[in-house]
Amino acid sequence: MTLVLLHALGTDRHMWDSVLPYLDDDVLALDMPGFGDAPPLAATTGPGAENGRGVVGALQERERGGVGVGRG
Repeated sequence: MTLVLLHALGTDRHMWDSVLPYLDDDVLALDMPGFGDAPPLAATTGPGAENGRGVVGALQERERGGVGVGRG
């Protein structure tokens, strides 16, 4: 199973850099839309909660676990 790490609001995938050496090789740290190297969402995109549900749905389809920080 791949572990997917999601960053806190106002940061990017690099917030996990100090943790990654302690984890297995099957780990993915992502930039959410509009953060780090990820392009912003289109103006027609729905609220942030919908974006979060999309991430969760994608993780479930691929049998991956996720770790996030903040209010989620």
